[in-house]
Amino acid sequence: MFKKKSKSHSGETSENTKENSPDKEKSSKAGSPPPDQENPTAQAMQGATPEIAPDPAKELQSKISEWEDKYLRLRAEFDNYRKRTHKDIAEARFNTKIDTVFPVLSVFDHFRLAVAAAEKTPEFKVLFDGMKLILLEFQKALDDLGIEVIEATGKSFDPNLHEAIGKEASANVEEGKVISQWRCGYMLGDRLLRPSSVIVSSGTEKPAEESPAPYTVNNDQQEDANA
Repeated sequence: MFKKKSKSHSGETSENTKENSPDKEKSSKAGSPPPDQENPTAQAMQGATPEIAPDPAKELQSKISEWEDKYLRLRAEFDNYRKRTHKDIAEARFNTKIDTVFPVLSVFDHFRLAVAAAEKTPEFKVLFDGMKLILLEFQKALDDLGIEVIEATGKSFDPNLHEAIGKEASANVEEGKVISQWRCGYMLGDRLLRPSSVIVSSGTEKPAEESPAPYTVNNDQQEDANA
């Protein structure tokens, strides 16, 4: 009789176990994540490609190539600038020569005309008029170039503009003033091209002081001294 009860009890237990097992399976299935979401970090590591460390030698070579290219470009630009500057300077010098020579050409033309006229006529007046014409043309050429003639005669000596080549006494010109000018001076703007060569007055000539007559010894005095 006891055995029957045990069987029934065991049967109930097995039935309960069978009844409870689907619930456990459901709960386990509900609590566990799907297979594709079990470990996202591992999946990310599996899907990502490994990073390669940069090569320092390649980076250095790339920078060297970049700076070498910049250097070559800068050098080419500087060479072009130097050539262009040299050309501009040469052109400026040539234009300066033209501007300087052009006014003088007219003077040269008038000088040739004066020489030709002097050969045809013996009159001095014709030659003199031709020389005055040349002088006027020279003055005009200097004015066109902005050159000023320094006239020093009768003016006070100025060491910044004049060059004293001698001194002379003068009763008419006071001391320190220019008596005569041997060579003209020239100014270009504020710049001195050449000083005037001048003779400066030393003032009125002072009379020479009379020197005392030399002392002489006569024969009588010589004999007394010997005695």
